[in-house]
Amino acid sequence: MSTSFRNSNFELLRLFCIFGIVVMHTCGCLFSNSSTAVLIYLDAINTVFNTGVSIFVLISGYFSINFKARKLFSFWSQVLFCSLISWFITSLIHDSFSINGLLRSCLPILTNKYWFATSYVVLMLFAPILNIAVEKLSKQCLVKIIISFFIVFSILPTFFYFGIPGSNKGILQFFLMYLIGRYIASYMPVKSCNRRRIIWIAFFTFLLIYTLNLFATFLYRKYVNETGVVFLLSRDCSFFIIIASVLIFLLFRSFSIKSTLINSIASHVFCIYLMEGAYREVFRMFINIEDYANTLIFPFALICFVLLVIVASSLTDVFRRIVLTHVEKKIWHLLERSYRRFVSS
Repeated sequence: MSTSFRNSNFELLRLFCIFGIVVMHTCGCLFSNSSTAVLIYLDAINTVFNTGVSIFVLISGYFSINFKARKLFSFWSQVLFCSLISWFITSLIHDSFSINGLLRSCLPILTNKYWFATSYVVLMLFAPILNIAVEKLSKQCLVKIIISFFIVFSILPTFFYFGIPGSNKGILQFFLMYLIGRYIASYMPVKSCNRRRIIWIAFFTFLLIYTLNLFATFLYRKYVNETGVVFLLSRDCSFFIIIASVLIFLLFRSFSIKSTLINSIASHVFCIYLMEGAYREVFRMFINIEDYANTLIFPFALICFVLLVIVASSLTDVFRRIVLTHVEKKIWHLLERSYRRFVSS
């Protein structure tokens, strides 16, 4: 289906997620700030926006990943390009060009430079197996698998605050969210979801996360560290964050939006994720968010800073497409021909 006719509600959701992720990363420098007002901001930001990664994988599961070598190559080339550009920018800013940093940037997937990209490549490789499993298994079996994953990789880490490797930020978390996405696509038609009910449940879920996080942080500051923060329930694997992610996804799914502009902007989301770290460092040379942390204009300053980062990252993706799309196609055709010759020989 062409971009101009594609429903934009999911694209708008992806924009919401990447905006929130950049906001959280931008506010990382404020975690040692002792101000109560800043703490309230940080708690609200992490409560709502830490759903972003889970929602991205939910969307992939909902539409399912159709694995193709060409798609994997395109994904890898985009990560490589952004990795090298990011390395160059940050090295230039800090005047710290290093061979080790260059090598890591040349192998971003293998070195886990971008944990999301590395985990997503693994998900792409396993997606055909997961898709077959969902098709072959009965609804009851699929529910049992999801519940088992949910208990081990979400509920237990939430209430006992331990992390099975890969469950908090990694492939196990991705498998869980992907399967939930496939379940929603297979067994939860849009008409079966009550939008008003979803909004109310989401509101109370976020309120609960926010309140408990705030309470935990006040206790932590009183007895452990006066400037620390503890957002226990806002971890990626948190039971509450997963529930909130599903509710946000269901809410956006219930809309019917069509916008060429939204679709066009959303096509740059992955590049924004890859480049935002480098551009945050660039703009911090001119705008220091910490200077605005205890002022009334902090939300406005934060939004402007984040939008600058998003625009710069998007323009980088536009540049990449103009310069490298044709080159990427040529390289792929060369690899494809070489493979066919090898197989036929």
